[in-house]
Amino acid sequence: MAKKKKRRHLIIKDRMIIQVCLHDMRTFAQIASRLEVNKSTISREINNHKTTTMKSFTHCDRRDKLNGICNACPHKTCQKDRIYYNFQDADAQSMMLRRSSRSKPKIS
Repeated sequence: MAKKKKRRHLIIKDRMIIQVCLHDMRTFAQIASRLEVNKSTISREINNHKTTTMKSFTHCDRRDKLNGICNACPHKTCQKDRIYYNFQDADAQSMMLRRSSRSKPKIS
């Protein structure tokens, strides 16, 4: 039996799969099994890299049924707060965070 590869970071292909699976209304556990990672990895990825559009301060009950993300919501003209996951934005944020954590301040 072959061991699973250990990776430290999600790559853009993984993030693209997450977005497609969210659109198909998959659960975090289903997405995690497809990517061969823990479901907490998927949850953290989405929570750390979600985009919020504030339209009003009303809570959406439908969003709770869709993993807390509006990607698969059929009501595109909803007037409630919208939360999206975009793989391109998530990858850009992740790359920027990795670069900034590796840069060291210059001592003069």
